[in-house]
Amino acid sequence: AGAGAFEEFGLTLSFFVSHTAAIVELLAGDPVAAERSLRRAYKAFEEMGYREELSGTAAVLAQALLAQRRDEEAERFAELSEELAPADELIAQVLWRGVRARCLAGRGLTEEAEVLAGEAVALAERTDFLNDRADAMFDLATVLREAGRLDDAIDLCRDAAQAGDREMLQLGMQLLTEAGRHDQATDWLLTHAAEIGDPIALGWAAELLRETGRLEQAIGQYQDRAEAGDPAARWQLTRLLNEAGHLEKAIGLCDHAAEAGDRDALVHAAQLLQEAGRDSEALGRYLHAAETGDPNALLGAVGLLEQVGRLDDAADLRRYGLAPGGQIAKKWERTNEWTAGSGWQHLTSFAGE
Repeated sequence: AGAGAFEEFGLTLSFFVSHTAAIVELLAGDPVAAERSLRRAYKAFEEMGYREELSGTAAVLAQALLAQRRDEEAERFAELSEELAPADELIAQVLWRGVRARCLAGRGLTEEAEVLAGEAVALAERTDFLNDRADAMFDLATVLREAGRLDDAIDLCRDAAQAGDREMLQLGMQLLTEAGRHDQATDWLLTHAAEIGDPIALGWAAELLRETGRLEQAIGQYQDRAEAGDPAARWQLTRLLNEAGHLEKAIGLCDHAAEAGDRDALVHAAQLLQEAGRDSEALGRYLHAAETGDPNALLGAVGLLEQVGRLDDAADLRRYGLAPGGQIAKKWERTNEWTAGSGWQHLTSFAGE
C-alpha cells in the first residue's frame, strides 16, 4: 500500500509539473506546446478522480485552445471547468469566465459576455496572482472591443498599463492603431515610457513612428535610447539611419561601438556595407571581426566571397581560416595552433574536416 501511495504521489507530482510547464508555455506564446502538456495532465487527473485539479486544468486548456482560435473546443472545456470548479477555487472561476466571455462576444452575445468578463475581473481582484488578474483584464478589454465600446476598452488598457501590465499596453496600442488614431497611440506610448521607464514601450513608439512615415522622429527616439546605453536600440538606430539614407552615420555608429569593445558591431557594419554593394569594405570588416574569433564573421566573409565570385578564396577561408594579419590562409599556412591575440586560427571544425 505504501508503495502504491508513493507511486501515486509521484504521478501526481509529474502532472502538476506538466500543468506548470503549460502555463509557462502559454506565457511564452506557445499555446500548441501548452495544449500538449495540459491534455496529458487532464487525462491523468480525470483517471485519478482529482476533480479540483481537473477544473483548473480544463480552464487553462480552454485558454490554450482559444489562443489557437479553436473557439468551440475552448468553450467546451470552459463549460467543463464551470461544472467542476468549487466555488472557492478562484483561479478556475476566473479563467473559465474569461474564456466563455470571449467566445460569447465572438458570436455577438456581447451583453452576456460583458457580465462574465466583469465577474472574472472582480474575482481576480480577490487573488494574489498577477498573471490571472492581467488575463481577466485582457479578456474584458477584448469583449468591450467586440461590443463596439472602443473608448472603454482603451481606458481599461491605459489603467492596466499604468499598473505595469505590458500586454494591456500592447492591446491598447493595437486598438488605437486599428481605429486610425496613430498620433494618440504614439503619444500614449511615449508618455508611458517616460513615466514608467519602459524601454519596450519606447521601442514600440519608435516603430509606430516609422510605420507612419515619421522616420526622423523614430530615429530621435532610438537615439535617446542608444545614448542611454541600450545596445538593442543602437542596432535599431543603425537600421533606421540606413533606411533614411544616412549610411555613413550608421557605419560610424557601428565603428564607434566596435572601438568600445562590441564585437558584434563590425559584423553589423559589414552587413550594412554588403547591402549597399560596398563589398571590399564589407569584407575588410568581416575579416577584422573574424580575427577576434567570431564564427559569424567568418561565415559572413565566406558568403560574401562566394557572392562576388571569389570561390577559391571562399574555399580557402572555409577550410584554412585566417593567417596572421587577417589574411586568408592558404594550404601551406595551415596550423594546428590558435592564439587569440595573434589572430592565428585553425578551423578544422568550421571546414567540417
